Amino acid sequence: MMQNDKTFRIFAWFADISLLLCLFIEVVFPHTLVSQASLVLFFCCTALLVLQQRRVHLSWWMGVFALFILWSAVVSFGWAFDRSTSLDMIQTMVITTGFFFFLYQYLLLRANLRRYLELYVISALLIVLWLLSREFTLDWSTTRLGYADGIHPNTVGMISAFAFGMCIYLAGKKWRLLWWIPALVLLFAVALTMSVKSVALAGVLFICMLLVRFPRKWGWKLAGILVGGAAVFSLVIFTDNPLSAGVFSRVREVALYVLKGEGVGGSSTERLSLIQAAWGWFVQRPMTGWGLGSFRLMDGSLGLYAHNNYMELLVSGGIPLALIYYAGQVGALLYAAREIHHSKAEDKENAFAEARRLVFVFCVFLAAHLVLDLAVVSYYERQDAVFFVLLFAAARLLRLQQDGALNRSAKFSVSCDFLPSRKETNENR
Repeated sequence: MMQNDKTFRIFAWFADISLLLCLFIEVVFPHTLVSQASLVLFFCCTALLVLQQRRVHLSWWMGVFALFILWSAVVSFGWAFDRSTSLDMIQTMVITTGFFFFLYQYLLLRANLRRYLELYVISALLIVLWLLSREFTLDWSTTRLGYADGIHPNTVGMISAFAFGMCIYLAGKKWRLLWWIPALVLLFAVALTMSVKSVALAGVLFICMLLVRFPRKWGWKLAGILVGGAAVFSLVIFTDNPLSAGVFSRVREVALYVLKGEGVGGSSTERLSLIQAAWGWFVQRPMTGWGLGSFRLMDGSLGLYAHNNYMELLVSGGIPLALIYYAGQVGALLYAAREIHHSKAEDKENAFAEARRLVFVFCVFLAAHLVLDLAVVSYYERQDAVFFVLLFAAARLLRLQQDGALNRSAKFSVSCDFLPSRKETNENR
């Protein structure tokens, strides 16, 4: 048994390191042989963990993604605006689904969701430090972090914002307070990206994670945070100061445009025109769409995506494709709510309270991303679209832990979240 535990620890560390490399390289070296190699390495290390543990985990979200790819293929061969572009995007989705499958295995076999949060934060911190080391001589009053290296600032900003929220959750007593150090660096990176979405996301996650960590008297705490946030917002937006003229200039532009109708609102007008163009193409083919990735090739797109995940999917595959995709997202939230409810009912000694809290944290992350989808196209981005997989894994892990079903069996076994749990099976008997 001790030998098996030692082997598991070794394989688990290999999987941890390969995932960290994958998260980092996929951002700083996208669409290169290096990024492809990092994916293959993670797949191989996770496969070794599967073989060592003699268990593979299946989930109904995999069927949702298979249906997503199938319908996309039908649209590509039947009605695509540009078949080759659509098929290329389908290939991307197949690879993304493969990454999600192996990540799901890693999360459940590793059985440590905090470790994933830690790896995500470390990878985000490495990305930020990498970019700062290469761009520190630039004028930050006019340049956004990431542009000089060909990485979209919004991508850097959102990764940093999510990692910032994870730091707030990870921070606690004693040495865990050290998580505030990367939190401050990541918050600084969010400001340097000048991404309005990322600033708003960081603020929302800051509030949510503080209330998750310290739920007592949350009403007073929320009121205090909102008052303090409103004061900082007013100072930055409605007064002339170095911050409003520098890294928060785009935030100020958008805020003044929305609140007072002043200026052009940064890229808001362009985004609205893209959404309107996407709507025009959608109503022409509401049930079939024009193929994955086709919108950027069509009139009115300016060669860009729709900057709205809902509209992008409607244009790509019509109402069926959008329903299939968001069935998985909403299904993850409902599945997590069910598992939290069952866990509370069965956990008389409150032994799994921290595991339930972690499931709720991933609920917050997914809900935040569903709102972000109004302003980004995320369905094919591995780091952006991953949150529903994380929530499925967290909810499933809660059930397996409470059922005591994490021990390795003598024979190779398959675990499915769409089958009755061990406890439910025993009760039926």
